[in-house]
Amino acid sequence: MQDRAARLFLYCGEMEAEWAAYGQDAQMVCTAFVNGINAAVDQVVAGTLTMPPEFVELGTHPAKWQPEDVVRIRTDCLSRNAASELARTQVQALADPQVDLLRVPLSPQVPESEWLSASQIRFYQYCSPGMAR
Repeated sequence: MQDRAARLFLYCGEMEAEWAAYGQDAQMVCTAFVNGINAAVDQVVAGTLTMPPEFVELGTHPAKWQPEDVVRIRTDCLSRNAASELARTQVQALADPQVDLLRVPLSPQVPESEWLSASQIRFYQYCSPGMAR
């Protein structure tokens, strides 16, 4: 269930704007984190680190990460406001963002210039992990 939710909430927008929304060192921190993951992947491929059992069981292999992978996956919303964000997406797929404000106000407020139109939301609904890069 969480894997499906992670794919549904995957960020598919422009990464330059997304990085700018985080702290100044966010991309550097994510790059260092991913370098550590990728070092372990390299060790598994080289045979110096044991393949994790879940990969063996599923007959798959670990893949290398990109820094963007860390921020594209919106798993934090799965424990906080997932139901509200899903409802917001459904309303905005049918109407303009202002209509959803009748349901619940944005907190914190977001400038209207950053809102997606219903047509943009429909585009992002078809974005898949393979299309994100």
